[in-house]
Amino acid sequence: MKDILSEDLLESLNVLDLLQEEGLKIAPAHPTPVMIQAGVQLTGLSEDMVRKLYLVMLSLSDEDIPEQKN
Repeated sequence: MKDILSEDLLESLNVLDLLQEEGLKIAPAHPTPVMIQAGVQLTGLSEDMVRKLYLVMLSLSDEDIPEQKN
């Protein structure tokens, strides 16, 4: 059983490495209090607006964003 768990763990770590190579990170489904405070300080927006902005950004994929025209 220990070998199976070790193989699963190694496979999971490999997946995380592949994500990192693609420039992707795993993020919490909801912003942490520290994240919200950083957003408030950086943008001057309210905590509620920062929270909503974070959730909207996480809900979008590249395909959802219309291409910008210059």
